[in-house]
Amino acid sequence: MSSPLPNPPEPTLKGFSKTDRVNVLGVGISAINMDIALKVIEGAIRRREKGYICCSDVRSIMEAYDNEHVRTVLNEAMLCTPDGMPLVWLSHVAGRRHVQRVYGPDLMLALCELSCKEGFRHFFYGGSGGTAAQLATVLQERFPGLQIAGWYEPPFRPLQPDEEQQLIDMVREQRPDIFWVGLSTPKQDKFMAEYLSKLDVTIMLGVGAAFDFHTGRVKQAPKWMQHWGLEWIFRLYQEPRRLWRRYLKNNPRFVAQIFLQQLGLRKFELSRRLTRPAVLIIVENLPVPLDRRVWQEACALRDAGYEVAVICPQSRGFTTPEETLDGIYVYRHWISEEAGGFTGFFREYGSALWGEWWLTWKVWRRHRFDVIHLCNPPDLLFLVAWPFKMIGVRIVSDVHDVWPEMFEAKFGKRGLFYWVVRAAERLTCQCADVVMATNNSVRNVVLTRARGREDRVFVVRTAPKIKNVDRPDNPALRKGRRFLVGYVGVMGDVDGVNYLVDAANHVINRCRRSDVQFLAMGTGAEYERLVAQRDRLGLKDYVDLPGHVSNEFLFTALRTIDLGVACDPINPYNDHCTMNKVLEYMAFGKPQVMFATKEGRASAGDAAEYVTENSATKLGDAILKLLDDPARREKMGRLGAERLRTELNWERSVEQLLKAYEKALS
Repeated sequence: MSSPLPNPPEPTLKGFSKTDRVNVLGVGISAINMDIALKVIEGAIRRREKGYICCSDVRSIMEAYDNEHVRTVLNEAMLCTPDGMPLVWLSHVAGRRHVQRVYGPDLMLALCELSCKEGFRHFFYGGSGGTAAQLATVLQERFPGLQIAGWYEPPFRPLQPDEEQQLIDMVREQRPDIFWVGLSTPKQDKFMAEYLSKLDVTIMLGVGAAFDFHTGRVKQAPKWMQHWGLEWIFRLYQEPRRLWRRYLKNNPRFVAQIFLQQLGLRKFELSRRLTRPAVLIIVENLPVPLDRRVWQEACALRDAGYEVAVICPQSRGFTTPEETLDGIYVYRHWISEEAGGFTGFFREYGSALWGEWWLTWKVWRRHRFDVIHLCNPPDLLFLVAWPFKMIGVRIVSDVHDVWPEMFEAKFGKRGLFYWVVRAAERLTCQCADVVMATNNSVRNVVLTRARGREDRVFVVRTAPKIKNVDRPDNPALRKGRRFLVGYVGVMGDVDGVNYLVDAANHVINRCRRSDVQFLAMGTGAEYERLVAQRDRLGLKDYVDLPGHVSNEFLFTALRTIDLGVACDPINPYNDHCTMNKVLEYMAFGKPQVMFATKEGRASAGDAAEYVTENSATKLGDAILKLLDDPARREKMGRLGAERLRTELNWERSVEQLLKAYEKALS
């Protein structure tokens, strides 16, 4: 496993989808805040993408609850904004912590401010007694330079054919970008749905009482009442005779139906157009985005239109319990430790299973996932997934490692628990609707030992996705020496980094080569012991062990090294593993020296020098042999880069990933 990604950026419009909605009694409320709303609207205007936007509150939801046509109108809107605070709170309960109130009157002001910079033109439809004209004047005074295309105050009845044609001609002549509708709910929503195709406008926005608020005809509730969802009390105080029946009818029913929906006692379906298949990925070995394979899979599924949530451990510096990264919902649980010993594994896996179990139910309540994607090791996650399989959720097993061989490599023996692990492997495969293997060796294990069905086993190879390998190197990493030998990856008890430290000792102290510097990047359960081993051998000046590094440091180092080392020892476990480090060296066109594992050979081909036995001395000799042959190094690096680009690239893996999901959902 390679070193971690750097701290991810704050969530942006990347990863946002207009189909990302929170189901509130069958109405899809857009998971947005004001910033996202403005960016969506601005982008739509620039693309001339027609659409209408509904600002929805409790009344809107209850109108839709009572009337299927209104529900369809709201669900077919470009955006259905959380105009009322109860909808914001429900979005937070559903895991959309970034959602904030997008209040119609505030959205009007924000868009007017944006329009002064971008030159968007506005048209106002609604009001009476000169309200629309007064609104145009008020907004132009507040926002100098605001372009007003016109206004129209309709009668309190449907438009007659001649009136409709007059409006159509007026709008065609003025061609506004934004058409504001200030009618009551749901009248304004129905109007926008009917007239979007008739009027030459890009965006229609229903904002209700915003016309009266901004002209001063109706007073708004204080900000603190708006914040706490008490605006209805203020409105009731202002107009008790008009509003008391509405609130008495709608508010108690809304609370009761939401209670039933949250408990799962009533289901409200969204239209298929608004429903993205939801995926829950569970990984116990590493957190995301540190686990490169899992993170790349999550991003590929997101880009293919899936709603993706990930459950992973709190470790390696990634300890935020919940966050949204590039449109992917990440939930992290506590684990007792990253175990190295036998009893430690019981504590680690026990605490992990508990965290995964309760977080899975939490994610189910929020996202109602269609697929659970299990990433081993360990092969115990079927215990979490099986109850959901019984209610129709599809299971995808992503076999990163063959766990029985991993168990044997860690503890050096089989015994009773080895056969327990074998049984868990079999049960995981039997639980899964589809199995994904990292390579053909793992696929053969799934087909033979775990008795998987051939048509439901897909090879989804691990491959790096690095945008820019052409970056300057950093000569300072060489510490003034001629050669730099690199390692990148996890430092656990099956990764063989102790062989690399002993090989460095052979190169420096036995072969007397003072022109070679070693740089081993990464961390893990064995890191402290490796530092002690290096210091005991007197190699502190020649072997750098910086631990966890950023992507910037990692990629610069990979650009600088003369060769990479994959020191995973030859054993049945590593023979089945596709190592990220091998592919990352190839991505940067670097030759490498490795122990001759089966899948290591399958990945690197002619781009590596192979050591056929687990010997630190022979590993060191192979490193020196390759360092002293620059022509061969150059050829191996070129072959490796070409092989990765044409045969082992991530884009091919994404094709297989999506085929596996199509099969699982078919």
